[in-house]
Amino acid sequence: MSGLTLRFKAPATERITLDGITPSKLAALSSHEIGKLNVGIEKGGVALGDAFDISGSAGDTLTIEGATSEIDFVGGGLDRHNPRRRQHRLVRCAPDDRRQNRSSRQCR
Repeated sequence: MSGLTLRFKAPATERITLDGITPSKLAALSSHEIGKLNVGIEKGGVALGDAFDISGSAGDTLTIEGATSEIDFVGGGLDRHNPRRRQHRLVRCAPDDRRQNRSSRQCR
């Protein structure tokens, strides 16, 4: 099973929204296009690649590491993009999970 990992770069210059950032949406984009997606809420916007270190390849999973209260709507749009099949998984890891060397599969 392949997937992308988004590792939050703190501090953010503005609030971040991940609404619509789903495994199925990212699978249809090149790595360059993924990095350019606007995830900022303010007028200027923030590119996904500026707010997160992106690793892996688009696939069935999307792992978000280092999520804070500055990030809104994590998982928003999962059902909207794939209403009948729920094979996509979103894994969210708190900052403490990385410090304790837990694998991303344990962070749910």
